[in-house]
Amino acid sequence: MVANVEKTVYKTEKAGAYQLVYVAYQPTTGISSASLSVNLRKNTLVRRFDVIVRAARAQQTHAADVAQVRSASTATAQNVVIDFGVPRTVSLISVDGANVLKVRAWTGAAFATSPFYSGTTSDAVFASEVRSERLLVELGTIPSDLGRAITLELPELPSDLEIRINGGAPVWSNPGPVQPTNDAALSTTAWNRDAERIVPLADALNALLGDPLSDSESVYEIKLTAKVPGVLDIREAQSAGHQRSLSYISRILFDHDAGKTLDFVQEGLVELPLTITPPRARRVEEVRLTATASLPPERTMPAVGPSAASTPQTPVLAELVLDADHAACVRLAAKNDAGEELAELTGIRLPLAAGDSGAEVRVVLWGDEASEPSAPLPNATGNPVTLQASSGTDLWTRFDFPKPIAIDAQNPPWLAVLVSRGTVWWALGALPPTGTAAVTPDDVLLPANVLRRGGPNGPWYALPQPFSSPSFMVARGRVRVIGNGAKTEPVAPLLMRVFAAWKPVTPTAKGIPVTIAGNAVFGSDPRLLVVSRTAGTVALRDVDVVWQEA
Repeated sequence: MVANVEKTVYKTEKAGAYQLVYVAYQPTTGISSASLSVNLRKNTLVRRFDVIVRAARAQQTHAADVAQVRSASTATAQNVVIDFGVPRTVSLISVDGANVLKVRAWTGAAFATSPFYSGTTSDAVFASEVRSERLLVELGTIPSDLGRAITLELPELPSDLEIRINGGAPVWSNPGPVQPTNDAALSTTAWNRDAERIVPLADALNALLGDPLSDSESVYEIKLTAKVPGVLDIREAQSAGHQRSLSYISRILFDHDAGKTLDFVQEGLVELPLTITPPRARRVEEVRLTATASLPPERTMPAVGPSAASTPQTPVLAELVLDADHAACVRLAAKNDAGEELAELTGIRLPLAAGDSGAEVRVVLWGDEASEPSAPLPNATGNPVTLQASSGTDLWTRFDFPKPIAIDAQNPPWLAVLVSRGTVWWALGALPPTGTAAVTPDDVLLPANVLRRGGPNGPWYALPQPFSSPSFMVARGRVRVIGNGAKTEPVAPLLMRVFAAWKPVTPTAKGIPVTIAGNAVFGSDPRLLVVSRTAGTVALRDVDVVWQEA
């Protein structure tokens, strides 16, 4: 037999019956497996990795590729056993350099006494297809390389396909024979007319990858096997919509520690740089972490700011001066721009600066009537607070009420600020131009925080015209409301941000997973902003950044 000489076997009609006539045969093509090797970093997250699998019928197959081939010669015959291990359908045996004299099939306990084929040529074309687990082939002589010298024609389509990665459990299978369709297009659900289909392997690869602690590279062998051999091939898909897409995950260390403890003495904001080595521009997709805390139910809104109105030349654009004869009143807002609201009030925080001799200040809640302060509410006077001299710098000072006060978020009360001793300054805020982004969803000067001025017992008057003019400033009172959210609609104690949007987070003592999703290119390390609306300790651990090359 001459290698690569094309041959074929076809049927002709003779005397009203069909017989197999040998003319020529195809080059050897049938195999039982095909592999694809891929180099990937261990910290890879596979977004898409599709392969194209081909499993077509093989015209010819080396016996060594599909069976164990062993000599079984006797004193009177030169025999070879072809042991498939499972039943196989065979229609032709061809031996390079030897004649095929007889072929017997395995009956389950022994080879049949009578051969189903007898001849004197090197190419044994069977009268009909034979299915057997083993074949006993008598040859005129035994070739030196049995497995390669013997060629089989297996007319079956490849069947029972599997894909394994690095020899593990199957990650994809196709039970039974391949069933080509008439469709030319590649699909993930069916074989096309070329016996090809697309197989997504992202999930299977991710089960072996995604280690945030290692960016070393490893080789992953993706192996396709078939119980019935054929023309097998596996290659990475390159067409649009099926090209590989890879992200990477990196564990962030804080001073060589995978955890970070944040101690909030009161409400506030902490910024954490998320340092990835080596530094370079990256497209960040998300940040993952675990947050652990046991925080009290009280919330402060806003937890950051609001900031005083200023200009590049003037740090404080305007402020109210309050003393025993001059007081101020501000409308509270129990609901923020995000729609979160408090059900009861426990305290207030105001940014006040005291004079050189200090001051004593108290707050009183007033009811609302037609959007104006009406009268002091019963049992709604806060405990007096002594302020130390602050050299013109305002301090966010807390004023507590003796007990929680239920409030209507749709019609919140007014807060009167009364000074019984000394002088205090209350720097005013200004509503920003439309479309101005806030630092946090809490750092917002709410339009509802309207100011009035007057005596300690009223009446209350609107601020003069310059303080309600967009050409100068639309003044509002800077105030933080402290209280408890409704049990049916709790207010999250934490807010986290890496991208444009803020994510409410309610950690537990056991810890909860947090995913902050987005899509932005950072020229340097991204930063994690954490806002706490209450005092307490928050522990962050396993902070991972998911990114792509920019």
